[in-house]
Amino acid sequence: MDADRRPVPAPAGQPLIIEHGILVAAPGERDPVVDGAVMIRGNRVSWSGSASACPSPDEPVTRIDASGCAILPGLVSTHAHFRGFRALGDGLEFRPWHDRYVHRFAARMTEQDAYFGALNTFAEMLRNGITTLQGMSGITVVLDSELQAASDAGIRARIVPHIHERADVEATVDRIEAEQAAGADRVRTWLGLEVPQLAEQSTLAYVAEASARLKVPVHTHFSEIARDPMELLRGPGLLRRGLSLAHCVHLADEDIRELAASGVSVAHNPRSNARYANGIAPLRKLLDAGVTVGLGTDAPDSTFSCDLLAEAQAAALLARAAARDPRALSAGEALRLATSGGAAALGMESEIGRLDPGTRADIIVIDLSGPSTTPVLTRPPHDNVLPLLLFSAVGRDVRDVLIDGKLVLRERAFTGLDRGQVAAECQHRAERILAELPD
Repeated sequence: MDADRRPVPAPAGQPLIIEHGILVAAPGERDPVVDGAVMIRGNRVSWSGSASACPSPDEPVTRIDASGCAILPGLVSTHAHFRGFRALGDGLEFRPWHDRYVHRFAARMTEQDAYFGALNTFAEMLRNGITTLQGMSGITVVLDSELQAASDAGIRARIVPHIHERADVEATVDRIEAEQAAGADRVRTWLGLEVPQLAEQSTLAYVAEASARLKVPVHTHFSEIARDPMELLRGPGLLRRGLSLAHCVHLADEDIRELAASGVSVAHNPRSNARYANGIAPLRKLLDAGVTVGLGTDAPDSTFSCDLLAEAQAAALLARAAARDPRALSAGEALRLATSGGAAALGMESEIGRLDPGTRADIIVIDLSGPSTTPVLTRPPHDNVLPLLLFSAVGRDVRDVLIDGKLVLRERAFTGLDRGQVAAECQHRAERILAELPD
């Protein structure tokens, strides 16, 4: 057996209890439970609360000791890409970087290149506690590969093609209809556009019609490097609940009011926006106006890592720095953006983002025993659990990850991925593609 593979401890059908950790069942909404527990039956949470009150099933139970750890809902990334390179072109502005690396790299990707680039990205996400993502496929020809990578990784994924042509949208609609007929669940295709400016108005109207008919959300980039006109969305009927917009850095106050009134959600990508020097999104204004906001990792090629705890920290720090107010975004609010906020931004708030009975058993266990997360203080008025999780913990502190009640990471080791093979494939494929690029 590969060194990265360990058996899933709970036999099929047997209840699983994660116990004796600090339960943060609804970050930013309810106080942590110091000695908490979660019970899982099948793919759902069946009970959560104090470990001392946890019911004891009559049948055999598998137990995971979370002493010294925090138990949270799986993190939700509301905007991502999966190209298989990173940390190139640092210091380049947005458009020169895309021209030099992204477009030329993507044009040379084969289906297998796309598969291993995506699989490596999903492995990183899982390792950092991200259990659900909304992502943009690099190009339509590799969509099958990226969907397969998500399926093989075990992550919950909603993937939208990075397109703007009518024919590609029609092909996406056909794919979605086939998935719906087949009852696809954990990995699905959603509707998306690269940017609305590149599409004809008739295509945008077709996307709006298909979204309403299929009951499938739409995702696109908006106002990332400059203010985009709201009429791009309003005219074809896209400006309504079910549309999620990535970035939204450059918004006027009237834009924010219109987003709130229409029920559109925003995927906030603070580290990507800062890395390109595109600016700081008006997060506090969006939240105060009632806009639903989640966090995005963007891509390993643009942000250089996929760590949603780091994104939550950056969101809080940038909001506070921009407002010159340490109360501009609390630790609880930032963690909520990474969990239930992200779930609501994707229209999945009844399924994921919190650990309530009936929700999907997407759960992470974060180790708080290391030097950077010590001391853990749980007694008011000096309790520090939420700021500790936000400002001291990082993705690599995630110990266990469950999706649909199945362990995909146990004691920091993957249960179903050969991490060494994925890394080796991603490495040599990136080297080959980059060697093909002209200077």
